[in-house]
Amino acid sequence: MKYKKIGDTKVPAIGQGTGGVYNPNIIKVGIEHGLTLIDTAESYGNEEVVGEAIKGQRDKVFISTKFSPEHNGYEGMIQACEGSLKRLGTDYIDLYSMHHPNPNVSVEETVSAFDKLLNDGKIRYAGLCNVYTPFMANMEANAVQIEYNLFDRSAEKTLLPYCAENSIAMLAYSPIRDYHSLNPDGMAELQEFGMSYPDYNLAQFILNWAISHSPVIALTSSNDVKHIKRNAHASDFNLSKKDIKKIDKLFKPDITNMPLERIDITLSADKYPQTKEEAMSWGSWAVKPQDVNLNEFKPVKVRIAAYGNYELIEGGLRYWAWVIQKNEPIPAIIKRSVEQWFRDFKG
Repeated sequence: MKYKKIGDTKVPAIGQGTGGVYNPNIIKVGIEHGLTLIDTAESYGNEEVVGEAIKGQRDKVFISTKFSPEHNGYEGMIQACEGSLKRLGTDYIDLYSMHHPNPNVSVEETVSAFDKLLNDGKIRYAGLCNVYTPFMANMEANAVQIEYNLFDRSAEKTLLPYCAENSIAMLAYSPIRDYHSLNPDGMAELQEFGMSYPDYNLAQFILNWAISHSPVIALTSSNDVKHIKRNAHASDFNLSKKDIKKIDKLFKPDITNMPLERIDITLSADKYPQTKEEAMSWGSWAVKPQDVNLNEFKPVKVRIAAYGNYELIEGGLRYWAWVIQKNEPIPAIIKRSVEQWFRDFKG
């Protein structure tokens, strides 16, 4: 297992994400195989499960958890942290992070709560998630958590290089997500020179590419024991610099500024609001789209639909924030099937 640092603490380069994991024995298997960085959140509803898994071995693990946007602000954060401590069965949290920004709460209030929790020894390090900067007012986070994989490389524009230059950890969630939607020609080449590493499979190969970036710690998540064991061994080899550069070229960041009229929101009627008015008052979002800060924007994800249109598959809050505040072409990543790749690019 390779190791990196969060603050002054050594942690494995591959950790356990626990979204959707509700069996403590699954987490224990990961710990046994070196996945001792365990990431959860109050919104996952499984902090008690993590607490059960680490019982009797708290000194072996590094616990990361996150508070929800409705708890941003001084009193909300203090209470949320106490709740997480109780559910986890521990008297301190190694990395405590803001899960999503809440523009309705002053950053000074949030930073003040972080300072209080740090000074009281309730948390060891402060983190941010789903942002493209490690800064909040006068605070610089010890770690930033964001999606990063071969399909979504948005973090490479500013966040990843900044973290690399300033020794800030970048926790990559969903590191092997959507690789089936990548350019099939690139995937064929990837599999071909992956033969130089015969003891490892494609998922391990992609994980190794992710952690080859100095600040990146990959957070894998699975309920399959075989997958967990494989993930744990994905850092057991070193990709050559040549291979890393080749992968970078094969799967370049692909963000399109898409006209809003080409996104058919009615295809997502079971997931997202259908009108501006509905979106602006929708009860399922803790933050309303009219209040979202668009200075740093994570692209939405769409897939090809009928008649030249696209279906929104991820980023409903961001989509409506863009429609309400800008009403201009939106940064989007297009998810294609293999058939669509060949149709669109090979005629």
